[in-house]
Amino acid sequence: MWAARDYEAYLYGTGKRAPATVNAALAVVSDLAIRRGLGKLDGQAVARLDRPARRAPNALTGRDDIRWQRPPTPPRPATGPGSRA
Repeated sequence: MWAARDYEAYLYGTGKRAPATVNAALAVVSDLAIRRGLGKLDGQAVARLDRPARRAPNALTGRDDIRWQRPPTPPRPATGPGSRA
């Protein structure tokens, strides 16, 4: 089905959609084609869940970086004249 391939090109190009969004949309189109008796779409147009993401995740900076690398310290027991033991 050329329509599925063109729809994928539209979603990536003009629509500027994320790969997960495009895969979900193509999965719906593929399922609809199977249920309507049109058969399975060709290998290029079927939803490809194995595509890698186009962007790397953002790196942690500053306090966030330290927060996730250092284990939390347990709270100190309260000592002094107002503490209850």
